[in-house]
Amino acid sequence: MKKRIFAIVLILALVAACLCGCGNSGSSAPETQNTTATDAEATAKTINLKFGHAASESHFLHVGATVFKEKLEELSNGTMTVDIYPNGTLGTLREMVEGVQNGDIDMCVAISTVVESFCPEVAVFDLPFLVDDLDHADRIMNSELTEYLDEKLEENGLINLGWWEVGFRSMIFKQEASSIDDLAGLQIRIMSSETFEKMMKALGLNPVVIDNSELYTALQQGAVDGAENGYSEFVDYSMYEVTNYLYQTRHVYSPMCCMISPAVWESLTEEQQAWVQQAADAATAAAVADSRAKVDVCIETLIEKGMTVVEFDREDLKNRCASVYAEYPQFDEMVEIINSYR
Repeated sequence: MKKRIFAIVLILALVAACLCGCGNSGSSAPETQNTTATDAEATAKTINLKFGHAASESHFLHVGATVFKEKLEELSNGTMTVDIYPNGTLGTLREMVEGVQNGDIDMCVAISTVVESFCPEVAVFDLPFLVDDLDHADRIMNSELTEYLDEKLEENGLINLGWWEVGFRSMIFKQEASSIDDLAGLQIRIMSSETFEKMMKALGLNPVVIDNSELYTALQQGAVDGAENGYSEFVDYSMYEVTNYLYQTRHVYSPMCCMISPAVWESLTEEQQAWVQQAADAATAAAVADSRAKVDVCIETLIEKGMTVVEFDREDLKNRCASVYAEYPQFDEMVEIINSYR
């Protein structure tokens, strides 16, 4: 009898132990699920932006992009992060702008001459000798004109966060010249722009469209005699190795657009949009300041590398290009605004 009672007690103890074990197992599962859900929510709140540009890490574009990254990560307390892709890692300028437009790339900076393919109104900045100096440029870039262009960019699927700048463009050639007439008939590399083509022809030059990435070889092999660009680009692409003269023409002032994909922008909360805009404002100021500070440094570098700097008569060049304006009546109102800020 005792043995039977003992057996029953033993069986009941084993059953109780099993039930307790099952109870513990059941209570631990929800804890694991809750932890996983919390981690997923935290991950979902972190937004990473890919920011592409076509220049090197020493270029003012990278300076601006770095300021944007640091400022946004600070403002968002690390919930928004930025990865910068320099040197055209994400593609050519055109490919990057297309990527931003269709949502494949989050952000990029591109020169107006490329952006105009997506928003024709931006091509007004290709007109020759439109901007007198940097003070004039500042008044233009903080006017109703750029507000209008921002609206046009948005209509064309691009949200512009700030106007950066290449600044004034000049020319480099292998050949010595005391005036533009001495360069008549020579081939000069230009970006793909109908206005640039007409301008160079008005100056007696033979324009050839070549990508920056291919320019060094084209100059080295004699496919072209010279090129036009911003001062930082002359240094960044080591143009001093394949040309001899810098001709300061300052024929065009080229702005740049710092753009974000509409798909990304619309996915952000109002607070996040405000952080992005504040970071972009800081980046714009830094990029423009660095671009301007580097002009004299770039000229000094070109001289140190053996190039000769020559000043051309800008008024003479401007008069020769006056006929170009007549071919673009669609820009008359914008040109009038620009002229009002002289």
